[in-house]
Amino acid sequence: MKKRFLIITVHSILLWLSACTPPRFPIELTALSISPEPIVGRVATLHVEAKSDRNEPDASIVVTLPEEIKLVKGSLSWRGSLVANRPQAHELSICVLREGEWRIWIAAASRLSPSSSYGDSEILNIRSTTQSAQVIPGSKYRAPIWPQFGIETPTPAPVTVSPECSGQQQ
Repeated sequence: MKKRFLIITVHSILLWLSACTPPRFPIELTALSISPEPIVGRVATLHVEAKSDRNEPDASIVVTLPEEIKLVKGSLSWRGSLVANRPQAHELSICVLREGEWRIWIAAASRLSPSSSYGDSEILNIRSTTQSAQVIPGSKYRAPIWPQFGIETPTPAPVTVSPECSGQQQ
């Protein structure tokens, strides 16, 4: 009887522990970076890498930019196949058009069928001025405290951006 109780207890504990581990999809974003710093009016490169631990014949990477960040070169999406354990890189050039805090949403997904898919996503928070910039992953982002106290943030003055950023380069 003691042995049976011990076996049931151990199985119950193992089952409980496995329930505490969140499920993990095989496809994930493995690298996100922007260089140089995304300072207002300057072109920077957004680098994204996705990887899967199995072959993904119908995979995609999608980048969503706010209107304050302009796509200068490249594409906001990639579609193709992922080879197991081999990162797929995707790069695009962007330009922040005005000072402030902006969010870039990035997703990697694999389609199982026309109505079913799974994947990974991340948000990059950009704090950008004409002098400096920060790129903060969503998991490390902390909102500024001044709005919590009813303090209005000033509207930044208009900034003249380079012809390359404004899309007027010839």
